[in-house]
Amino acid sequence: LGVCNFLPDHLERLHAETGEYPSVDQIELHPSWQQRDTVAYCKERGIAVEAYSPLARGADLEAGDGVIGRIARSHGVSPAQVILRWHIENGTIIIPKSVHRRPQEENLDLFSFRLG
Repeated sequence: LGVCNFLPDHLERLHAETGEYPSVDQIELHPSWQQRDTVAYCKERGIAVEAYSPLARGADLEAGDGVIGRIARSHGVSPAQVILRWHIENGTIIIPKSVHRRPQEENLDLFSFRLG
């Protein structure tokens, strides 16, 4: 069973009424909206977290002069790669969407660097 946009209160109610937790909670999650309480709750209970809109619909990518841009330049990668790597290092399931070859290739090259 998977759920979408469930917060800890919703997950508690589901567990109280069914005795079960879902396998996965799909939530909007990216560096600009980290949902730390929900992520921690899920991790403590073995619920996988899947990020929809892992790139914040591109909003985080447009901030190239900010922290993400500086990190990308220091590693010689794109801002998108930094954000997707951030998800991987935080144990988040990501399914990045791209219809263009270059971003698809970048999406495959997320393991040649580490953030921390």
